Amino acid sequence: MNLDYQEFPPLPSQKSPGRGSPAYCSSRDNDGPDAIPTEDISDIGASLNHLPVELILYILDYVSVCGREVFQRVLANLSRTNQRLHAIAENLLYNEYNSRIGDPYLLLRTLILNPRLSLKIKSVVMDYRRREYEYHVLTHADRQIIKSGFRALNIPSWKSWAVKCNDEGCDRQTLYAAILMHTPNLATLRVRDGDDEAPPWVGLLKQSIGGNPFGNLHVFSRLHTVRIKVNDLSLRNLLPLFRLSALRVLALESMVETGSTTTGQMLSNPHSDAETRKKAIPEQTSPLEELALSECFVDDSILTSMVAACKGLKKFSYHHSMAKWLFDTHDGYLWTLGARNIPRARLHYPSLTSALSRHSHSLESIAMDYNLCSTKEPTSDFGQIGDLQSCTKLAHVEAPLGVLTPLPADHDKDIISKLPKCTTALCIVIKPFSWLKDGKPALLHLADHAPEDLPSLREVRFDIQHPLFSRTSRWIDRNLKPHFPPEVKVTTRHTPMHTNGNRYACRSAEESSTESNESALEDPEDSEDSDSEYSEESE
Repeated sequence: MNLDYQEFPPLPSQKSPGRGSPAYCSSRDNDGPDAIPTEDISDIGASLNHLPVELILYILDYVSVCGREVFQRVLANLSRTNQRLHAIAENLLYNEYNSRIGDPYLLLRTLILNPRLSLKIKSVVMDYRRREYEYHVLTHADRQIIKSGFRALNIPSWKSWAVKCNDEGCDRQTLYAAILMHTPNLATLRVRDGDDEAPPWVGLLKQSIGGNPFGNLHVFSRLHTVRIKVNDLSLRNLLPLFRLSALRVLALESMVETGSTTTGQMLSNPHSDAETRKKAIPEQTSPLEELALSECFVDDSILTSMVAACKGLKKFSYHHSMAKWLFDTHDGYLWTLGARNIPRARLHYPSLTSALSRHSHSLESIAMDYNLCSTKEPTSDFGQIGDLQSCTKLAHVEAPLGVLTPLPADHDKDIISKLPKCTTALCIVIKPFSWLKDGKPALLHLADHAPEDLPSLREVRFDIQHPLFSRTSRWIDRNLKPHFPPEVKVTTRHTPMHTNGNRYACRSAEESSTESNESALEDPEDSEDSDSEYSEESE
C-alpha cells in the first residue's frame, strides 16, 4: 500500500532524528533509532484531520468498552475537537440520549434547530437521580427557538408546553416528554421512575394511541422496547404501553400492585378493577412478545390480565418479591408490621400457568422465582405450575424446585410430566429453606428418563440460593449428575437472593448467620459420599 505522506504523514516516532531536532531520550542511551521525543514536534502535520476514517472508528470502538455513560461523555468531548471528527461520530453521539450526562433543555434546542439529528436518536434513557451536568442559563434566543419548535408541532397546547419548557424552574419530566415529541425513530425507552404518579411522558403515549389527530406529533411507530424501574408509577397509568403497535418488549422492575387504593384500603369491589383493566387492554390485543417483571409484588389477578392481553407471548418472566412492599418508600420503615388489614398480592402458580397456556403456540421461555424475606417455604400457598406439554415451542424453563414439584415430592414424575418434549434448557432454583433431598425422587426420575421423555434436553442448571452452597453443589455432583445422560450438561451456580441492587432487600438473621459461617461448616476432609449426612445437616 502506498502512503501519501502529505495526507497521512508518519507518526513522530517513525521519523529519524536529525540535526536541529528536539532533544531525544532513548530507553537505552538517549540516542539511536529507538529514541522517543520528550516534547511535541511542531513541524509535523499529523492531527486528527489526517487520520483515516477507519482508524478513527477503531479508536471510538475502543473507547466504547468503558461503559455507556463514560463512552457518551468521552464521545461528546471528542466530537468538539473538529468538524471532521464530529461528522464521523455524529451517528454514535446521537444514537442514544442519557439524561444523566446531557442537559435535556440543550438537547431539545438542538433537535429543534437541526431536525435531521432528531431522526438519529434511537434510544432515550430518562433518569431522575443526581444529574452530572451544569445547569444551562436560558437566553432570549433559546426561548425563541423552543417556542418555534412547539409551534411547528401544531398541537392544541403548544403555547403551554413552550412556556413550561422555557421556565427556569421547569421540571425534568416535562423536558423529557418534550424530547420524546421530537424523536420519531425512537426504538428503546428506559426509565428510572421519579415521584410523579402520572408523568407527562405517559400522557404523551396515551395521546398518541388515542386515534385522534394530534397536530404533527408522531405516534411512536418504531418504539420496540420499554424498560421501567418503577417508583410511584401504577399499572393503571402504564396501560397505554400495551396498545403501542410496535412495542414487543416490556420490562418492569419494582412494581407493586395489590389491588388497593392509595390509602391502603382494600377495594370495595375488586372485580370492578379487573373489568376496568379488561376494557383498557382487551384480551388478545397487545402485540407484546416479551413481558418481564423483576422484583415485583403483583397480585395474581393482575398478572393473568397482563398475560391475557398479549396476542402471542414468546418470553415471560416474573420474580415475586415482597421487598419493596414491606417498606414504605418515602419514610423508609416497615409499614406492614404484620397487620392483617394491609392488602397483599396473592400468587397462584396454577392460575398463572393457565393464563400462559393461551400462548402455547408461541411461548419459548418461562422464568419464575420469588423472594419473600421469610424463613418458611410458602409453596403450599403458591401451588405448583401446571402442565406445559401443550407449549410446542417452549425451550427454556426456570423455576424453584418447590414450584416444579411439592416438597417433599409425592410422585417421582412430578417434574418430567409437566415439561414439553421440546425443552432444551431447564434451570432449577434451590431456595434457602428447601432441600434437594425432598425432591430427590422427581430429580432422579428426570435424570434417568430425560433421553426418552425430553429428547431435546441439553442443559440442566441448578441456581443455588442456599447458604450452604458448596455442600449442596457436592450433593448434586454425587447424587444427580451421574444419572443424567452424557449429552446433558449439568452445572451449578451460586446466585444469592439479595444481590440485585434492591436497597429494600432484607435478610433474616438466621440466614445471614448461616452464610457467614459456611466456611466453618466446610471440612476439607469431609468428602465422603453420604446422603444421610446431608440429610442430618439439613435437618
